[in-house]
Amino acid sequence: MPSLSCLSPPSARCSLCRLTRSPRHSRKAPRTASGQRSCSPADSRSSARKGAHGNRSCRRSARARESCCAGRTASASSTCTSACPSTARVFLKGCETAASPSFRIAGRHALRSPRWGALAFLTYVSVGNAAVLDVADYLEYLADDSETKAAALFIETLRDPAAFARAMRAMHEAGKPVVALKVGRSAKGAAASAAHTGSLAGNWEAYQAYFRRHGVIAVDDFDELAESVELALKVRAPPLGDGVAIIAVSGGEASLVADLAERSDVRLPELAPETVTRLRTVLPAFGSIGNPLDTTDRGVYDSQNVYSGSIRALADDPSVSLIAVVQDCSPGLSARGANNYRRIAQTVADAAREIAKPVVFFNTAAGGMHAHVIEPFAGSSVAVMQGARASLLAIGRLLVHARFAP
Repeated sequence: MPSLSCLSPPSARCSLCRLTRSPRHSRKAPRTASGQRSCSPADSRSSARKGAHGNRSCRRSARARESCCAGRTASASSTCTSACPSTARVFLKGCETAASPSFRIAGRHALRSPRWGALAFLTYVSVGNAAVLDVADYLEYLADDSETKAAALFIETLRDPAAFARAMRAMHEAGKPVVALKVGRSAKGAAASAAHTGSLAGNWEAYQAYFRRHGVIAVDDFDELAESVELALKVRAPPLGDGVAIIAVSGGEASLVADLAERSDVRLPELAPETVTRLRTVLPAFGSIGNPLDTTDRGVYDSQNVYSGSIRALADDPSVSLIAVVQDCSPGLSARGANNYRRIAQTVADAAREIAKPVVFFNTAAGGMHAHVIEPFAGSSVAVMQGARASLLAIGRLLVHARFAP
């Protein structure tokens, strides 16, 4: 069963108890020295059973488990650390871990947001002031955790850059991407971070260089964080180049994504003559063949030929490293519209299984996607993303990360 680790500020009860109202966790727990209620060590030891001991990394991981689970208190800051096992009613079985100094902001996204809920979190950690343990301690532990596949960070500062670098090496060796949303970049943002946890936010340009050097995918907001995590989880092997081919459902949509791609540093290469020739066999004569590719209305009613043929042709183009399919399939689609887009989604999922290059599928708007359209992608390698801007930014950051990753 997945476990949720929470490091709570002294003003709150055990965070999971407060969120779940679970009878198991809502019973009174013993108070720590700061007056904070924490979960029992017996419960938390059962949720922290992984990991070997012996070297320094393992000892740090063990310390992360033991100090959190015992509800230890840092007397200088009166910050209590607690951990709770989750229940099936809280999370689906997942592979995503989030770490944050702020329980409220990250907790609301990780636990309550529909978009983040779709990512099926395995673990959620709020590190508070990091008075005893920091993000690096948890990353080192998660690098050894067989169920964790990626980590999302919401951070104000890195107190021990050397330890974080070691943790990132462990994450890279384990093949686990790390996506970070760093706040406190502006003067007022830095002042807010200092007031919140006493953190010195640091120079943002220095952080950018540091993240690039150590293979952290840095993003600007929670929308980008969610889409970057989805993309990093599905695209396990870094693309070999930076060329992206986009398949759109209309000419206007093709123009929109072309504009956004340029602002997102996503390169749309010219298609090879051989590719253009193949595409002419699957698209109507009045269609516009280029990159982005406009499939016209025929793509909606003959998706099997149009989308399958287009994806295969683009996959064979040497200038294309990733294929993005963009559609308009909001939750408000009619039953007929949902069925049409579901057929397109099924065709895309089937074609993606037959090619080596990664395929992503994203909605133009960020307000959600119709459930029937998402269903064909269950168990596939296709990243299903929301919002053209956030999705293209995530694609651009992934391609940069592939070039600079250690």
